[in-house]
Amino acid sequence: MLFLRLLIFVIVALGVVIYLTAIKLRAEFYNAGDKHFEFKDFYKNPPTDYAASLVRLIKKLTLGLIAAVVVFCLILAWVAFVQT
Repeated sequence: MLFLRLLIFVIVALGVVIYLTAIKLRAEFYNAGDKHFEFKDFYKNPPTDYAASLVRLIKKLTLGLIAAVVVFCLILAWVAFVQT
């Protein structure tokens, strides 16, 4: 049970960190000041090293979040299987 609580905390923490990093990336997009770029183009080809590092961080954290959710679902399925 402690592991499930810890996993829920990790999922929430990763979600918050991804959200805050995305806000920083969006602010970097607005600070770039180029109005003919869309955010999708900015995300695929960031003009600064800082924006590129934020994009890499978001991708890594998203993979971690997906893995944590999959582990959580597998644990719930295992618990349901053991209970029956």
